[in-house]
Amino acid sequence: MEGNFLKMPDGQEGNRIVRKTNDLSQKKFENLKKDLEDREIRDGQERYKDFLSKYELKKTPQQQEILNFVIEETNKFLENFSKRNARTSIDLIRLVNEKFFKNIFPNMSPLGVSLERNQCVVVLADNNISKTALAETTFHELMHLFGFGRMSIKSGDRDGYANIALERIGLSVVSKEDENKLFFNAINEAVTVELTNRFHGAMKKSPLFQDEIWILKNIYQGGENFPPVLYEYVDENNETKTSARVAYPGEHEKTMKMFYHIYEKNRETFSSSEDVFQMFAEAYFSGKLLPIARIMEKTYGKGGFRGIGEESSFSF
Repeated sequence: MEGNFLKMPDGQEGNRIVRKTNDLSQKKFENLKKDLEDREIRDGQERYKDFLSKYELKKTPQQQEILNFVIEETNKFLENFSKRNARTSIDLIRLVNEKFFKNIFPNMSPLGVSLERNQCVVVLADNNISKTALAETTFHELMHLFGFGRMSIKSGDRDGYANIALERIGLSVVSKEDENKLFFNAINEAVTVELTNRFHGAMKKSPLFQDEIWILKNIYQGGENFPPVLYEYVDENNETKTSARVAYPGEHEKTMKMFYHIYEKNRETFSSSEDVFQMFAEAYFSGKLLPIARIMEKTYGKGGFRGIGEESSFSF
């Protein structure tokens, strides 16, 4: 593919391609890319540095143990799904308190985010977050970080940093007319959730989380299908409640139904809906959307790929 893979904070190449635009010479592009990798990604002199210096938390021994578990499991997934050799490490994970997100995302309440230009994930880790929520959120954001991505570098911004425009994130495609609109983003989140659901199996077996798993088992009266993520919230009566947290339930359910529908309409191509998911997961990490476009056009008719992209779009 056009462009070069961007380095990550630990020095290895990740899964983000960065390309030059026509307004840049090759030499200028190489200089801006190197500055981005050295100054912003490696040395942390990025636009968020003031917020991170204020609100980043030192990892406790318990958090370190949880993150090491997540790293080990993430690398197993990358070995199975990603064709590249990029692997995660502790250098790519930063823990913050809630003030970081309130300053960066004042209209949202995320538990974590993958920072594209910094090539790392930032996860909420204050006193209220459970061990299972920390593990799941970190894994979810690492899937985003290691999913395929493409961005372009234009001439430098007035603040001295490279001017970056996102173009692809996993299965999501950024609109050329509106950079805040992402086509296929609901499907992208649903695939991330399905990957994370498969990570849940390892969480349920780990001794690290058995105290919280026991609480959830009692809430959901046993069984094996409950989401193993302990979540505490304050209800409308100002009472603290405990439940399991489920990410993007509507998007996940709708996308899994779509996978089954594609399977039913193309039984000569797929042996199960799992095969359809595997095709989408491969595109999630490789960026190759053509097989998905072809099967959607075949299943839903001419214009089906574009129509579903629009229907599953998010605007920020």
